[in-house]
Amino acid sequence: MLLTREGVVGLLWLAQAGLPDKALRYGAAGILFGFGFYRLIRSRHLAWVGMRVGFRDLTLWSFLMATAHGAGLMLVPVLLGWA
Repeated sequence: MLLTREGVVGLLWLAQAGLPDKALRYGAAGILFGFGFYRLIRSRHLAWVGMRVGFRDLTLWSFLMATAHGAGLMLVPVLLGWA
């Protein structure tokens, strides 16, 4: 399932309508910390694999992966007025 920026904005709008601000902020912080801790513990990068692509290919791949993996979640603090 792809989570686009519009999807994140819609989910955040629904959450703000039904939850108090404090609960929403603590929930978002808990999710972010939990995901970070999960990625720290379950790292799947192999130490013997090196980068075999050029700068242009890496830039394109990074853009595609950020788009496909819900980079719109980075908008949550801005939309909640934290920034």
